[in-house]
This record gives sequence, structure tokens and C-alpha cells, in this order.
Amino acid sequence: MSRLVEISWKVVTHPGAPPITLTGTAEQVYAKLVEINANYDDDFKDIEPELELQPTESLDKRKDTLVCEGERYATTNRIQEGISYLRKVKGEPQLSPYDCGRVSCSWHSAIVWCNDSPHSKTLPSFINIAEGAQVIVNGCDDDGLVKGWLDHTDRWRVVVHSVEC
Repeated sequence: MSRLVEISWKVVTHPGAPPITLTGTAEQVYAKLVEINANYDDDFKDIEPELELQPTESLDKRKDTLVCEGERYATTNRIQEGISYLRKVKGEPQLSPYDCGRVSCSWHSAIVWCNDSPHSKTLPSFINIAEGAQVIVNGCDDDGLVKGWLDHTDRWRVVVHSVEC
């Protein structure tokens, strides 16, 4: 069973600066980044992070599993806002084995990232998590409400649901 932990974000405040570590949700980390560097958005607007890309032949064989179930529905537009924040923050998400972390939470609508592996997991970008959440929204939206999870074959998943923020 995975445990919920606070996510640590290894992020860069200015192009070329060494990374620092911040904790919290995407919304909290983004607010701190803008507090540290008021020009954060402009400084990084043309810098695209690496995505976790697989060779084309691997993509054809990869069978991620989308499940549109869960206890409580989140509001789709709040999840879309969380996805936008995840796309803004430049950094590499890291989780210990069998941990989950809430990467976005607003108005009782959360995006959670889980590492279902016995090894620590680092993704190239928070965009990887944003893309997983977008797949859930695209496949599980029910008239403005959404819940579900996307299991990746390499033992990590994204969960969208309603919780207290």
C-alpha cells in the first residue's frame, strides 16, 4: 500500500542557476518560484523540458491502463488548472518506493503521483504527470466531473480525485 507524502521539487529559479528544493503542491511551488523570480514565466517561456519519451516501437507495445473509478469526483476545470501549473514548473519529480504525493490540489480537486516500484523514481519533468492527468480528463470526464487513475507499465501512476486540500 502506498503512503501519501509531501512532494519535494528539484527546481531552477533562473535559467542556468543551480537547482533548489521546494516542497508542496504545484500551486505552492509555482507561487514560491514567482516570489523568488518575478520574471519566472518570461525566463522559461522558450525552454521545454525533456519528456519521458520511448522509442516508437516501445510506444506501440506500451499498454498503460486507464481506470475511470474512485471514491469521489473532482471538478474537471480545477484539474485542468492543476495540469496547467504542472506544465509551468520546471523540474524533475522524485518519489521514494511505494510513495504517493499530491502534486496539485485546488478546491477539493487533486492530482496525485504514485511510485508503485520498489525503487526510487525520478521523471524527466512534471509534464509527464500533467500528461497522465490529461489522459484521465480526456477519457474519464463525466459532464464536468472526473475521477480515475492511469497506471503506467513502468510502475508509476497518476490519480485524479476529490480530497480536502
